[in-house]
Amino acid sequence: MLAFVLSSSLLYLKSLSVPGSFKLNSDRISLYEKRFKGLRETLPARGAIGYVSDMPVGLSSSDIRELKRDSNSENNRIDIKKLEKANKDYVWFQYIVSPRVVYPGTSQKHVVGNFSTPDIDYRDYIADHFALVEDYGNGVMLFEDSTR
Repeated sequence: MLAFVLSSSLLYLKSLSVPGSFKLNSDRISLYEKRFKGLRETLPARGAIGYVSDMPVGLSSSDIRELKRDSNSENNRIDIKKLEKANKDYVWFQYIVSPRVVYPGTSQKHVVGNFSTPDIDYRDYIADHFALVEDYGNGVMLFEDSTR
């Protein structure tokens, strides 16, 4: 009986192990990181870059909670899951391109476009004085401010 209890407890603890859950998250991040491989090789090694997307970025947890509360009305249907994913994408992007500093928007000379679809018309999200330097595919693009 004691052997059964110990073995079932051991199996239970193994199922809760952190390395297993870390591996799952690590795989997701690795797949996400592959999207930006070419971009990372092109960007300056250090410095600041801008970030634009077809989804709002840089929302805090309290912003998302407030949007959840507001989206309960019939007139204001907001896809909270998409907002949470966009926020996660932005945080992961910051991690992937570190030590570079990432600012939402177009205040920097180099701006990365991270779009949810590869065939998006990026001109809706970035000013005309930004030139497309490279389209890496899968919604990832690099722009440069031609006035600087």
